[in-house]
Amino acid sequence: MLIKSVQMSIGVLTDPAATFDRLKTEKHNAIVPFALVFASIVTMFLYYFANVDFAWLKSSMLDQMAVASEIGEDELTVIDENMTASSVLWSTMAAALIATLLLNAILAWYLNITAKWLAKDAYGYRDWFAFGWWFSMPVVVSSMLSTLLVLFSKDGRIALEGLSVTNLNDLVFGVDATNAWFILANSQDLFTLWSVMLIAIGLKSWLGINLKQAAMIAVAPTAVIFGGWALAIISFNQLRVFMRKKLFIATAIIALILLAYFKSQGSIEAVQVDIASAETQEIKSSILASGTLIYKHQVQLRSEVIGQVSEVLIEEGDVVARDQVLMRLEPRTFAADVEQHSAFVRIQTIAIERQQKQLENIASQWQRNSNLFERKMIGRDAYELIDNQHALAKIDLRSREEALQQAQATLDKALERLEKTVFRSPIDGVATSVDIKVGETAISGTTNIVGSNLITVADPSSILVEVEVDEADIANLRIGQKADIFAVAFPDQALIGEVLSIATSAKRSERRQGLSFTVKVLLEDTGAIDIRPGMSCRAEIFTNVKGNTIAVPIEAIVYTEVDDDPSNVETQEHDEAGVITVSLSDSSDVKTHVFIMLDGNAVQREVELGISNDQLQEIIAGLAVGDQVITGPSRTLGQLEDGSPVEQIESNDP
Repeated sequence: MLIKSVQMSIGVLTDPAATFDRLKTEKHNAIVPFALVFASIVTMFLYYFANVDFAWLKSSMLDQMAVASEIGEDELTVIDENMTASSVLWSTMAAALIATLLLNAILAWYLNITAKWLAKDAYGYRDWFAFGWWFSMPVVVSSMLSTLLVLFSKDGRIALEGLSVTNLNDLVFGVDATNAWFILANSQDLFTLWSVMLIAIGLKSWLGINLKQAAMIAVAPTAVIFGGWALAIISFNQLRVFMRKKLFIATAIIALILLAYFKSQGSIEAVQVDIASAETQEIKSSILASGTLIYKHQVQLRSEVIGQVSEVLIEEGDVVARDQVLMRLEPRTFAADVEQHSAFVRIQTIAIERQQKQLENIASQWQRNSNLFERKMIGRDAYELIDNQHALAKIDLRSREEALQQAQATLDKALERLEKTVFRSPIDGVATSVDIKVGETAISGTTNIVGSNLITVADPSSILVEVEVDEADIANLRIGQKADIFAVAFPDQALIGEVLSIATSAKRSERRQGLSFTVKVLLEDTGAIDIRPGMSCRAEIFTNVKGNTIAVPIEAIVYTEVDDDPSNVETQEHDEAGVITVSLSDSSDVKTHVFIMLDGNAVQREVELGISNDQLQEIIAGLAVGDQVITGPSRTLGQLEDGSPVEQIESNDP
């Protein structure tokens, strides 16, 4: 901020018109030009009194006092004894600083009254006091030149009145130092004229008046001050009567001319404004979002087994069909697993056959022993032994059958793993990316690790736009709303789309500070535009559309806060900073109005607003078709009042 203020201080000297235009909008702190002006004055006087031949200066000052005033020898002796370099330095420097401060304060008061007289209430006394330090920047240049004059002086004999190298007395008038008109003539300086010029340029920018009127306002204080000074000199020196009459008549004529001019101009001349007609138009209220293009149907093939790639049968961009083989992994290890588990299945099958045969033999023995036991031909121990063997044979058979099921399941898994070494396309489409080569190893995914991305297949017949919509706008979105899509590669060609889905929960994006919802928009027809997935794009989603409604440019709307209860105004004063803060409570109301040009005057009309877009604002009530609405300039529109005279800015278009 400090650097910008320094740049603005320099800009006042080099490009005043553009700088004052910036000052009225950016409101830079005037402490920098204030400090530069004071520092330059102090530096100049310190350097002057450090290098001047003070004995010579003191003698010259006493001689001037003796000639210009009726001072006796005794008084001159007392002054001579008390006049020291230090006392002259501080008195001269203090007088210069105080005079500069008072002059700016008086000019600020004058400009403040003049602005209010011209019905320009946008600026207060503090603004004009700050304005004074900006147009005082020529003082810095003048002080620098005076310092250089002292620097290049050989004997240090430079009078105080000789420090100004651009005063008009040396350049034009040539009045002697003993003449009563010397001080007045010596006060006329080119840098004073420069400051007056800056005042005129600044007034033209800040008040929006023409340069002629601004120049007259800027010159008036100087004319009054030096005119009064001249009258005082004439009165004190008792010049001839005809000289007083001539000067009086000239002053009266100038005053009458100024009065007549301002009377003819009125309190304010017509302000130039931009005009637009209120017309019936179609307004589309929309929200903006950014995102990327993606395929609606897209599949990324990843490996579920670890293996070395033996074949890649397609290249990126190839058209593929459903179930078409795309690539293969080396199958030897997986085929060996299948063969091994097939052998386990056969072994278990043989074991079941053997157990079944053994069960048949034990069943025959059990039947014979059971008959013998019923006839009391064998004992119980022999019968229970064969009965237990028969039961165990049945259990062993069931165990063999379960083992066969286990071996078969293991074989099925091995067969499935073998099948997964062959990758087929799940859809009809295009291979959008092939990220694996023959000889590379495909890594399967785990719980925390994503597997290798091998091939991506997408259906190019339908493309989606995936955008992030801010949570503040999501309430206005509905499925089915139309949207215009602009790809970065084709910024001037809109693609028509329709909202397909809206995320049910918000998420925090890395590119955004707040929360956002993912919204998918389906493109209806890409036409001849060669768009590709992954492209960045912006979407304008139309949330509301109204046709045949009265609309005006959005910059024509003026918002005014109105507080019905004055007691809701809160004032806080900070003693340490000297700042007074005034705030309004939440009960304040905001009213909207526009200005229309009617018979050369600005007429305020309160309006009721509807929907809007980036350029147009719907007017529900308050305007009629064909009304000439004032749209700018924005600074002028903010200061315009009901009844102010206006005229349309002439267009330079052919």
